Amino acid sequence: MVKVLVWSVVLYGSKTWTLTQENISLEAFEMWIWRRMMKIPWTQHASNEQILGMVDESRSLMESLRKRQKNWIGHVLRHDSLLQKVIEGRFQGKKTPIR
Repeated sequence: MVKVLVWSVVLYGSKTWTLTQENISLEAFEMWIWRRMMKIPWTQHASNEQILGMVDESRSLMESLRKRQKNWIGHVLRHDSLLQKVIEGRFQGKKTPIR
């Protein structure tokens, strides 16, 4: 249920996100969701591996995000569009100075 209901909302629009070092918070969010689902308080000292073992899952949020991004960029680069030209940097013509 978590993957169906929560991940779909969290990953909405993730295809165009720029991944930076701050995205570690996504992994923390993933663990927070699993802890909330199992009703384990943050004061209980349980490792992430123990929590994942209880729910019989592995970390998959970032993998899913990267997979969606790869699929999206492949889709964009297969079609001749303005977005493809922007990503590849292929523009023809003269650059006009801004006044």
